[in-house]
Amino acid sequence: MSDDEDDHPGAKFIEENTLRRIKRETHGRQEQERGEKIEALTKTIEEGTKQLDVANGDGGSGSLSHAEKRAIEKTIEDAKLDLQKTQRERKFNADEMCYVSSERTLVGDACKPDTGNGDLDYEGKYFPITTFRRLIAHTRLTLSFLSLQVS
Repeated sequence: MSDDEDDHPGAKFIEENTLRRIKRETHGRQEQERGEKIEALTKTIEEGTKQLDVANGDGGSGSLSHAEKRAIEKTIEDAKLDLQKTQRERKFNADEMCYVSSERTLVGDACKPDTGNGDLDYEGKYFPITTFRRLIAHTRLTLSFLSLQVS
């Protein structure tokens, strides 16, 4: 048996949790970088707009040449397109797609499960794999539509 192999029952669990943590940290870092990029693009658009406003205003009628104005307009247009692309390519995770609408804590007798009328029988109910595949495909399609609606 080599040193790399680990037969400990919790080894796989630890690896899965580590992988989840790494994915969560990576997603957080990417979202922070995306936010910084959006902020920089927004700032570029605002500064370019201010320059054009000053140049087109009464006091700065001759301060910028036509070529300089076109260059500023081109920079603004490129920044807007890049901003739209960045927002359109945003990736979502479950925490961003869902929210808790209400929470409550039950204490005492309220914690006991409802016995109901006894007519419901959930045990022994199996669904074919195609049902789950359809559910997964529907979920993916819904998420893709949601990501398109954001942009």
